[in-house]
Amino acid sequence: MSSASGAAAAMPRQVLQEKELRVLFLLIVLLFVVFLAAPLALVLVRSLTTGAGALTLANYLEVFSRPDFVQSIANSFAVSAASAFVAVLLAFLLSYTVNCTNVPAPLKRAIGLFAQLPMLVPTITYGFAIIYTFGRQGLLTRLLGFQLFDIYGFGGLMLGYVIYTLPTAFLLVDNSFRFIDKRFMFVSRLMGDRPLATLLTTVVRPLAGALSVAFVQSFFLAFTDYGIPTSVGGQYNVVALELFNQMLGALPDFNEGAVIAVVMLIPSIASIILMAALERFAIRYNKITPVELSASRVRDGVAGGLSVAVLVSLLSVFAVILIVPFVEMWPYRMTFTLDHVASVITDPDLAGVLANSLVVAVPTALVGCALAYAAALVTARSNLSVASKRIVDSVSGVISTVPGMVLGIAFLFAFSGTPIQGTFAILIICNVVHYFATPYQMMKDSLTKMNASWETTAKLMGDSWIKTIVRVVTPNAWPTILQVFEMMAIVKPEAARAGYKPDFSITPDSTGGHGRPFPYMVFRNLEALGVSCVRKAAKVGDTVSDIKEGTAAGVISIGVVEGSSEMGLTQDEYEGLAPAERDAVCERVAATFRAAGADAVIRNLSELPTLLAEIA
Repeated sequence: MSSASGAAAAMPRQVLQEKELRVLFLLIVLLFVVFLAAPLALVLVRSLTTGAGALTLANYLEVFSRPDFVQSIANSFAVSAASAFVAVLLAFLLSYTVNCTNVPAPLKRAIGLFAQLPMLVPTITYGFAIIYTFGRQGLLTRLLGFQLFDIYGFGGLMLGYVIYTLPTAFLLVDNSFRFIDKRFMFVSRLMGDRPLATLLTTVVRPLAGALSVAFVQSFFLAFTDYGIPTSVGGQYNVVALELFNQMLGALPDFNEGAVIAVVMLIPSIASIILMAALERFAIRYNKITPVELSASRVRDGVAGGLSVAVLVSLLSVFAVILIVPFVEMWPYRMTFTLDHVASVITDPDLAGVLANSLVVAVPTALVGCALAYAAALVTARSNLSVASKRIVDSVSGVISTVPGMVLGIAFLFAFSGTPIQGTFAILIICNVVHYFATPYQMMKDSLTKMNASWETTAKLMGDSWIKTIVRVVTPNAWPTILQVFEMMAIVKPEAARAGYKPDFSITPDSTGGHGRPFPYMVFRNLEALGVSCVRKAAKVGDTVSDIKEGTAAGVISIGVVEGSSEMGLTQDEYEGLAPAERDAVCERVAATFRAAGADAVIRNLSELPTLLAEIA
């Protein structure tokens, strides 16, 4: 009788959950149809029409008849591919140092911070920094007495593109590194594998998908950038600069510009197919067990030393930017002066420019982060059809390869003469769409690799899908969300209104990266809540790592059986078992928890209040 009532009550909640997800999915699709598909379709139409609107192929014939255009395409592919390869290689090194070595925690945080710093600088600044550092009158050239390499052309472009794309590649690779089960590294070494074989099979192989996505995104960031070529491109023409000159030159030709935009979109099709093919090589773990890495001074010294050398080398390019503003006329009159700084600070237009930038940047970050998280929930934490999830993934794939200038041109064609033309709104929308792919991929990777049974457990307890997302999924996604944008102050009030209002919360990021089974997060909670005796606190969890965290901290450690990671069954699978089979499975999990040191084991959370009352 009780079971039947529970099933009947669960049905409306399940229907509601599916309705909420379908509505969320439809809103996301509608957004991208209006602000991505339709504008890009207009670019294609414009490339096939004359100024009077008649269909023609003359625009394509005119553009491709120019030998310099064909050469610029080849140049773009060459320098973008080389830059992306180097950027991903360096990103892997930095991520490996942060996640797979025992270098000091402050150094790990410094690597993570400095690897992302170039994102704060406009790409055209990269070109100037390269000129001021490596040019004939550059700082390094003057110090050495000779020029290291010719900065105008392939070399200068590649250096600029590597610096530009490294932060994105690092974020993608580092985020996936966090979800590698490092136990397999120990297993590989115990089986006698050589260090290189262990690295390839237990680290590189599971990261194949992330590395591929990082390469594709780095490639297209370089392929579509025109800021760096305007400074150090020299005679090495690239297709992005061709589009820039075509659309923003003295005599812009929108129809031929649309042709170049379409040509720049063609590689995106190949990249989407490539990423879909590589997706099947991605490895997913049912659970991630935190382990303490083995000691290796050689590994830590080499990885840490190389990482520091890479970041110092790349960031030193920008050191000259801190010097030039205080020089009267670089590099001819090197007298110290504050005139340039004073001129900028006293510029009456500067405050307005900064205010405008914030008005665009802050809403872009808020809306963009929320959109990426919502889309990732649809694809990673829902039971919607595979086709629905592929649509969202395809949108992300298209966006990751659509040049920003092409998207801007598409918006120009689509929204000229509309109420949003010339407003902050169109800038915010364009930026949200343009920067969707990377945060979405990070969110999806994070949510996909979390325990798949959380929603099932919550459903058994009577919680709605929204409460589960707010109470369980979102807190566990904090590290990734914080990498996308510092949203704590925004999400916590929303979570409180939904019923989730912890007195204190903590993540491994605040304990030097030491999460479970280390006891430090428990200690931080005890300190914040003013608990003077560890035996007056309880740690409740559904994994062996939770149990070990509790025992390491000295608090009462309680294991929850049903829906746990150790059980590894979905709700349907669990409910499909015969009563005797359920009891056997639950006893097996309970025995595992007791062996790990659990003080108590409960069947489900409904038993927790009674247990706490008994041990209080």
